[in-house]
Amino acid sequence: MSRVLRQLALARSSSIGVRRVLPMRAASKKSKGKKGTAVESDSTAVEAPSLESMQSRMEGAVDVLKRELASLRTGRANPRMLDSLHVDAHGSSQMLKQVAQVTARDPRVLTINVFDPKLVPDVVKAVQGANMGLNPQVDNNIIRVPVPKLTAEVREQMAKLAAKHAESARVSIRNVRRDGMS
Repeated sequence: MSRVLRQLALARSSSIGVRRVLPMRAASKKSKGKKGTAVESDSTAVEAPSLESMQSRMEGAVDVLKRELASLRTGRANPRMLDSLHVDAHGSSQMLKQVAQVTARDPRVLTINVFDPKLVPDVVKAVQGANMGLNPQVDNNIIRVPVPKLTAEVREQMAKLAAKHAESARVSIRNVRRDGMS
């Protein structure tokens, strides 16, 4: 990725006139300067977004994609599947991880340990309403959520959803590159 960012810096500096010193391999062959570096300058200087900010925005897009892909149902119990769940607790909507602890006991069962026993019905309602095909089973203050095997239809839906998330990440990275070029 650093090579791409160096090339982007070269393109920006030649198009808007910001003076930059870059390694020779990233600079064009026409530019001349000290041995091992290329110096390009122009009279009109416009402040460009820093490469560090662009790189952090791109990495942020990749991190969002990783979180979204981790929340997909894969047929194996993963506590991150329930990260986006909201529970109506004490008159307000709260994230599940704020009112309970989610763990995977084995590859097919998630265990939800609710901190406040009064919230167990609300957590069960939130898991059932998540539209993930999960049916929680209550045992005192502990909720067990068996994760069923994926059917071909659900697998296709998950593949489409993963492709949708990947495309949105691609678009956001393209937007960062476009902002860096303009």
